[in-house]
Amino acid sequence: MKEFLLHYSPNFIVVALGVLLVIISYMTINTKSSGVWLFGGFLIAVGFLTSPWKWLALLGLTDLGYWMIPYEYFEEWLINRKFKKEHKKYDITASSISEEKRIFVRVPETNEKLELRYVTNEIYRLNVPKFRFTVSIDKEGKQYVFADRCVKGSKIEVLPFDGGYIRFDGLRAADKDMTVEIEVKNISE
Repeated sequence: MKEFLLHYSPNFIVVALGVLLVIISYMTINTKSSGVWLFGGFLIAVGFLTSPWKWLALLGLTDLGYWMIPYEYFEEWLINRKFKKEHKKYDITASSISEEKRIFVRVPETNEKLELRYVTNEIYRLNVPKFRFTVSIDKEGKQYVFADRCVKGSKIEVLPFDGGYIRFDGLRAADKDMTVEIEVKNISE
């Protein structure tokens, strides 16, 4: 028994540390802390793979970090598909880059100002408030903003954007309403 413990105690220490990190990660789900995703599951897998009970390495998959990776890619694919579907309705296909223009995004409640490169049909994302949009131009030269308010069941709003300025009110974040202002300007101005 003593020989067994001496031989496999490093494995058990690694597994115990992995379990601790997984528990910490689960405890941070409803907080603003990020936890230690992936690393705890990795330690559990390594600890059991170097022991006689290799099949227990599958317990490393209890770490949600491994399941978030495919979810992130799948979510991205769904978002792109949703916007492309709307773009087809307005006969918008090609994207273009303008070095002379910039997109300025402002969130007055957080005093946040962003300057983004002007790329048509590019999906721009904001996290606070959660909001996605594209600036697109159809074949006739009309400019539109396609906006997703990121609320369950919401559809993409399509609004004319000929003036170069648009404002979105009523976006929820942290239990309060927020505003997003989007403006396209020439850099030379």
